[in-house]
Amino acid sequence: MITYFLNRSLPSSKALVACSCVVVGFFIGTLSDTDQSSTWQGIACGVLSSLVCAVYGVEVKRALAILANDTFKALYYNTLWGVVMLLPLILFFESSILQEEINKLSSSTMHLGFFFFTAIMGFMISISYVLNIKCSSPLTSHIVGSSKSALQSVLVLLIPAFQSNSSTDQSNKESNALNLFGLFLVMAASLTYSFFQFQAAQTAKKVS
Repeated sequence: MITYFLNRSLPSSKALVACSCVVVGFFIGTLSDTDQSSTWQGIACGVLSSLVCAVYGVEVKRALAILANDTFKALYYNTLWGVVMLLPLILFFESSILQEEINKLSSSTMHLGFFFFTAIMGFMISISYVLNIKCSSPLTSHIVGSSKSALQSVLVLLIPAFQSNSSTDQSNKESNALNLFGLFLVMAASLTYSFFQFQAAQTAKKVS
């Protein structure tokens, strides 16, 4: 939808079906949570986050076209705007936590090492994200992010399952089963989307 409203373009019908299955899997996984108060908050935050990420992906694709597909120049502007927009929010909401972390950095070389390691990893993630959008599309990048999140959630659900005992509440078991079904649906739909996009790319090569 974001791609259509901003770029007036739509993916193939097969890709749209796969994307719809990703959305259905998301709602199945979240609505099966036994804590409904946190579920609706999570859905609202998840939808808002997906909307922001979708708009961000489309705008990155536009920026790359303007910057002659220069990845590092796009990263430079992205990082600069990120600092300008996020720094006031960090100072407002997490100033006390920030002060504690600064004190730890000044008193511990280990914390300083973790700080630089995190910064390097964050920069590499930014590079991979921009390259993903550059070499594919904003929608494909968004689907990749959804499947990655689903896989992480599956691991979170499976690890406690190995440690459970016979006294585990039946509703929690059913909730975990529905969560897993929704998450596996997201991953299966993501793989299907990738297959459809691969087919489309191969067809385009044959035509050209």
